Amino acid sequence: MSGVISQYYGRQHFTFFRTLFYTAIIEIVHLTYVLIMVKPFTLAYDITFNILFPMVITNALGVSFLNFMILNMEEKLEYTAENAMNSIFFIMEKSLNTVEIGFNEESANIIAQVILENTDFEAVALTDKEKFLLMLV
Repeated sequence: MSGVISQYYGRQHFTFFRTLFYTAIIEIVHLTYVLIMVKPFTLAYDITFNILFPMVITNALGVSFLNFMILNMEEKLEYTAENAMNSIFFIMEKSLNTVEIGFNEESANIIAQVILENTDFEAVALTDKEKFLLMLV
């Protein structure tokens, strides 16, 4: 059933209630198999209807909350990546004029200040290939 649902919806994320709905249906089908396969029927009936509601409710809620947490984490990661890209572009924009005059101690100081002001870094160190140009704390 999960494969059929996945074929129909693809890789789309489900809402909390859609996840709850489909998980409840899958659990009911699962317990229907128990009812059909376990012999004697009276034992299967007792087992199935004693655990039907608690099992369906707890599993459906658990899967729905897990899906909600995963979706929330993915949104936060996207937001973090977006903010990081915005910071990078802003720093590049502010530093572009400085780099045009050459990369020396003065330009390194300006770039380091821009980086410190626009990030949560506690220190910035800039070097060229040969020597250490600047470190701000």
